[in-house]
Amino acid sequence: MINWVFDVDGVLSNVGVPAPEAFKDWFLNWSQGRTYYLISGGRREKTIYQVGTDIVAGAQAVYCCIGNSRWRADAETCVNQFELTDQELAWFQQQIDQSGCPEKTGWHLDFRNGSLNFSTVGRNANIEQRERYKQWEQQVQERQRLAAELTDRFPRFECYVGGDTSIDICLRGANKGQCVPLIRQQTPGAIYFFGDRCFAGGIDEPFAGSCTATGDRVYEVTGYQHTWAILESLSKIDYDCGN
Repeated sequence: MINWVFDVDGVLSNVGVPAPEAFKDWFLNWSQGRTYYLISGGRREKTIYQVGTDIVAGAQAVYCCIGNSRWRADAETCVNQFELTDQELAWFQQQIDQSGCPEKTGWHLDFRNGSLNFSTVGRNANIEQRERYKQWEQQVQERQRLAAELTDRFPRFECYVGGDTSIDICLRGANKGQCVPLIRQQTPGAIYFFGDRCFAGGIDEPFAGSCTATGDRVYEVTGYQHTWAILESLSKIDYDCGN
């Protein structure tokens, strides 16, 4: 058996936007008779927004918030919860105040189940504001600096660059890699993982690294079109396991 595992943002959709209906329809047809999982940095609601209720409902399990919000059907299990200390909150506020990003739109800290998303431009930013931040940040590498400084100052955390405007934060060890043994226990078999940030420091790296170490397959993609092309190519191969 093959366990197909997909990150969502940047993999089954392009970053920050819903997948087109044509791809969602194709994916639902492709997934018939196959076992697949979804694993994302965001909440379940964001996953539904990007790929739709049918794809979410068809998954064997959906691991949200870097794997700390675990969904099977409509039942959620939350793990690795934490609260920020006053010192940690003060550090985040200092980074917001001192950031030279073009605009600051508010909603800088997004508290999730077992993870935290931080953005100096803020989650209230519209598409144009996000793009301006993205262009600026590519020059100054603010998010890489924030990630390094945060984990150096507060070693209980891990930090990953995700999406185009933010960093994702979790307790040390509470990353996407924790989902690998859960999948193996639930449905034994090979894992084929699709992620867009499998590089060192990327949010998909802990999961991808575990797969690489055990001989499973990892596909680093650039958007839903790339994922679509790979799945179509793989579908032409006659697997002995049938899926």
